[in-house]
Amino acid sequence: MGRRLLSLSIIITFLITGCTLAMTPLERGKYYLDRHNYSKAASALEKAANEKGDIFYYFDVYSSLGDAYSYNNDPDRAISVYRSALRIIQLRLREINTGRLEIRRELNFNPDVQVQAMQDD
Repeated sequence: MGRRLLSLSIIITFLITGCTLAMTPLERGKYYLDRHNYSKAASALEKAANEKGDIFYYFDVYSSLGDAYSYNNDPDRAISVYRSALRIIQLRLREINTGRLEIRRELNFNPDVQVQAMQDD
């Protein structure tokens, strides 16, 4: 009975370890956050912050990393990371606004584009 229990626990350990190794650092960080293992979550999410991704990816990483630091009683680091997430949003909003302004300028200076835009409506 003892050997069976030991074998079962070894198998379960390998399955869990294998599952977390197959995850991306962001997924692994969220996995550890959900299980209240905040130091492992922070470690995985710090790795995720160094990977390439789009604006939504980075926002997700920094928000989760801030949560990990906050829950791990490291408020200074949490605040810093949350501020980084907000800066990412601000930069993206500036990019969107710049693109919108460029399109409006193009519409105002190019009568053919204005006519085409009206016909598309």
